[in-house]
Amino acid sequence: MLQIAHNLIVDRFRRSRPEASAEETEAVFRNLDAPEGEQPERVLTEFEQRRRLQLALEELPDEQRVAFLLRVESGLGLEEIAAITGAGRETVKSRLRYALARIRARFAT
Repeated sequence: MLQIAHNLIVDRFRRSRPEASAEETEAVFRNLDAPEGEQPERVLTEFEQRRRLQLALEELPDEQRVAFLLRVESGLGLEEIAAITGAGRETVKSRLRYALARIRARFAT
């Protein structure tokens, strides 16, 4: 049962990779035609941040990515994540800490 839940989370992550909406894409292309000084940086900001997060998640080891997604997307606690993944509570805690550190490092560059 836990393996099925684990596989479902992994499949959900793969299907729900962030993508730009049609409106976001159109706004980007509209602003590309604007003169250099008039291009608002904030148009790309949200899309860029989602893309950077997607790339950061893809770079994580599977165990860290699964623990992070279970915590953030599903709102599960350490014990629940440990039960689903079959890892100990402290192991889950470490995986979350390392995942967060890697994501922060990715955003710092």
